[in-house]
Amino acid sequence: MSLQFVTPSRRRTLWTLATQVVPPCADLEQPARDEMMRLIDVAVTQRSATMQRQLGLFLRVIRLAAIVRGLRKLENLPPERLASLLSWLERNPIGLVRKGFWGVKALILMGYYGQGPIKDALGYLPKLTGGGLQSTMDD
Repeated sequence: MSLQFVTPSRRRTLWTLATQVVPPCADLEQPARDEMMRLIDVAVTQRSATMQRQLGLFLRVIRLAAIVRGLRKLENLPPERLASLLSWLERNPIGLVRKGFWGVKALILMGYYGQGPIKDALGYLPKLTGGGLQSTMDD
C-alpha cells in the first residue's frame, strides 16, 4: 500500500494515538488498519501542501512531547502516560496545540468510523438532501 502522507513513522504515531482515542482500534485486523490509514491519507492529501506540512510537523511535536514528558518514545509509553500526554495536548493552554490535537483526533475518528464495515454496523448512512446533511436513520 503506497500512501503519500502516511509514512511509516507517521503511521506509528497515528496508530499509537488511535488506540487511545478509539480503543476498539486495538482489535482491528491488519486490512482494517491499512484501510484506516488509507482513509486518513486520502483526507490529508486533499488538503493544501501547507496544511500537510503543518500536520506532519505537529505529529513530530507529539513524538517529541512523549520523550520530554514521558521519557520514552510515543509507542513505548505505558497506557496511563499516553493518556496523560493526550489529555495535556487536548487541554493545552496554547490554542494552536489544542487545535492541532483536535485535528489529529478528527482524522483518527474519521479513519476508524469511515470504514465500510464499521459505518455499516452503526447503521448511519448519511445522505445530502436539500442542502443539509441528514441521516437515513431518520427515515
